[in-house]
Amino acid sequence: MPPVLPTNRRADLRPRTNAVRTWQPASLSYPAWTTIDGLAPVVQAVIDRPGWTPGNALALLVESDASNLANNDYLDFYAIDYSPTLAPRLHIGYLPPAACSPVALADLVAAAAQWGWTSTTPGFDARFDRDHDQDIDVADLTRLAQMWSDGECL
Repeated sequence: MPPVLPTNRRADLRPRTNAVRTWQPASLSYPAWTTIDGLAPVVQAVIDRPGWTPGNALALLVESDASNLANNDYLDFYAIDYSPTLAPRLHIGYLPPAACSPVALADLVAAAAQWGWTSTTPGFDARFDRDHDQDIDVADLTRLAQMWSDGECL
């Protein structure tokens, strides 16, 4: 099944997100692959848009600023149907979230046993310091009890 193309095929005229990745290559040479790292926030802004679903196409617009034009630096991008070997590639690395360990009653008991402990106390368990103020106090125990009640992870 062929892809559904937008009415306006020019990417620069399509609706945009506010996400931007500023990038300055050390040098450009042809023919060579160029890597642009740090695109995760830009891609995330696209997939967070209403109506976007897995399997949709993704267009990234790369623009040059005036200083690059003055130096005659530019990049050529090729469509996959023009040259599959020269077409841009997007590699996405994804790490799934760590396994969840819900707060257990034993955690509440262990945290209560550390009441008044500071981060310098031997055996201090930083997982119980929910407000990150380097001690176990009533705020931490209250938060842990709420997490236990709600089935949240520690």
